Amino acid sequence: MTDDLAALADTIFPATDGLGSASDLGAVDYVRATLDGPLGRGEHCYAAGPHRSPDHGGHGWQWADTPAQGLAHLLTMLADAAGGPLCTLDDTARTALLTDLDEGRIGDPLARAAFALLCTWVLEGALSDPRHGGNAGGAAWRWIGYAGGVR
Repeated sequence: MTDDLAALADTIFPATDGLGSASDLGAVDYVRATLDGPLGRGEHCYAAGPHRSPDHGGHGWQWADTPAQGLAHLLTMLADAAGGPLCTLDDTARTALLTDLDEGRIGDPLARAAFALLCTWVLEGALSDPRHGGNAGGAAWRWIGYAGGVR
């Protein structure tokens, strides 16, 4: 899961002129820490149901599965669709796979919800205050010209 998670994160937030990828910025570590924490375990998520519709009106994670289970489901579904580990695909193939997921051609509602959550966590990890475990050394802040709490 680790290599596939990093491959997905780097596809969501690739390196660009003067700024590293999600992995370079510590976003993958941020996502792992979040998955291992209370939120990943679903301690603060409503999971009691009823679970009638995949559209919950934007009221947060509302699945019987924890976010960590949802992400594991997503990674398994994507690897099955790709015919092997995601980390062995090139960027173009991973982007096409994620586009198919995002546009509903592959996957199920849980996989799409987990993907949306992963996108959020990757962006948080790449751009948030470094004291939260991502944005290593404040690199993303410096890149956009935000002095913030960078010392």
